[in-house]
Order: sequence, then C-alpha cells, then structure tokens
Amino acid sequence: MSVKGVKSQRNQGEIYEEIKRQSSVALTKTGLERLDNLAASFGLSRSEFIERIGRKIFLVAEVDYEELATLETIAQNKNTSISCLVDQAIKLFNKTQAKTSI
Repeated sequence: MSVKGVKSQRNQGEIYEEIKRQSSVALTKTGLERLDNLAASFGLSRSEFIERIGRKIFLVAEVDYEELATLETIAQNKNTSISCLVDQAIKLFNKTQAKTSI
C-alpha cells in the first residue's frame, strides 16, 4: 500500500518499519469474496487488511449466532436495526457505569 506523496523504495517499508514479504493463504471462493468485501469496506487492500488483523489494529471477535438471531428478532419486532440496539445498549451501559462510579 503506497503512501501519497512518498515514493516507493525497494526493500524499505512505507508504513511499517519492516518490509512485507509475499506469502500464500488458501481460502475458499466464498471466504476470499467476503475477505475482499471486508477489506473494501475499510478502503483497504486485502493485504493491508490482513496486516492490520495480524498487528491487532483490527480486532477479530467470535460471533454467537444464536444471540445474533435473537438480536435480529428483537430489532425486527422494534422496527429498528441491530446497530441501533447496540448503540442503545452502549448508552445504557455508560449511564450505569456513571451512576456506580459516583
């Protein structure tokens, strides 16, 4: 990934203090498409997206699909989105934390 205004130099890292080495990863067609979509949603190349996961710049979380299905059902019943429910839960959590810290 190039940095605007910085000329690429062979064997010199542009963003990180080390150069990237080429590697190979075996993925299914679906996995590759989803990886590319995720990377694109952040405006990144596949390589840079994986780099950031490896450097723990992006954190990876395991999803409990039963809980997710429950959230989707609640969101549908309330005619809202999961992200709105999450925002509401975060606000409620922050209010609770503020009250308990007094």
